[in-house]
Amino acid sequence: MMFRHTLECRNQLGNIAFPNNEYLIVLDDVWDTTVVDFVKKAFPNNESQPRGDRIILTTRQRRVAEAVSAHPHNLEKLSKGDSFKLLEQRVFGKTRECPIKLRGYGNEIVDKCCGVPFAIVVIAGALRGCLGESDWKLVKDNVGKHLLNKDDNKSCLKFVETSYNHLPQQRKAAFLYFGVFPQGFDIPARKLILLWVAEGLIKSGLQGSKIEEVAETYLSDFAGRNLVMVMQKRSNGQIKTCRLHDMLHEFCIIEAERISLFQQLECLTVLKLKENAFIGKNWKLEKGCFSNLQVLWIDWAQNWET
Repeated sequence: MMFRHTLECRNQLGNIAFPNNEYLIVLDDVWDTTVVDFVKKAFPNNESQPRGDRIILTTRQRRVAEAVSAHPHNLEKLSKGDSFKLLEQRVFGKTRECPIKLRGYGNEIVDKCCGVPFAIVVIAGALRGCLGESDWKLVKDNVGKHLLNKDDNKSCLKFVETSYNHLPQQRKAAFLYFGVFPQGFDIPARKLILLWVAEGLIKSGLQGSKIEEVAETYLSDFAGRNLVMVMQKRSNGQIKTCRLHDMLHEFCIIEAERISLFQQLECLTVLKLKENAFIGKNWKLEKGCFSNLQVLWIDWAQNWET
């Protein structure tokens, strides 16, 4: 049913004969808190006359869930054992077991799916009928690509695109920037924020706000939308490290290259500097060198002087 306003919704549902005046309403994949306000107006809660009806709302965003309840129910990810069992049953059926020679690849594949049932089911579709180790290794090495296969209408692409399209426009580039980190890498939040700032990806119209604090809200927003996985938190509750699901990482690379935000140089194996590029502890740059350089990221350079 589609309703234009709360009164129409209430009247239409009021004309339906529910057994014992009990009903169950399920609102799936809600993105906006205005929907919550709509439902509360259409079905006011009268505590003096308790009813047997129930309204269930599902959402990918924490802020929407918390608009319904201060303590929303969070769906837990599948354990590694349950993840492997689901993969095994989807590929081989309930009566057959995964061959021993393929179990190692299977465990690595479910690790990359991070306990998300839908991702496991999609990957199982790519493995069905495959009994060779080379086939399973190929899928294991390309989990993200399989999950985002645009030619497969059962892939996760449309769900990822929906999450991305609901981001505020000024935050999309910052999200895509996760793709510059290696796949499966625990990303230090501090390093990520410094890179965002250096690249000019943080936008704020609020006077007096520190750019790093605005960047913190970006990261918290991405976590609240379940776009990044929080791996560690600091004592003050801020995110210390985070990680991207493989299919989201793959999406960031594809979309960033499409809009020319950045590109992967997969063929670059050696970066050679001239012998006079640095002397001792100092890096000497000639005038005009690296005129477009915005970020210089050097690890393990504790002995260098700036």
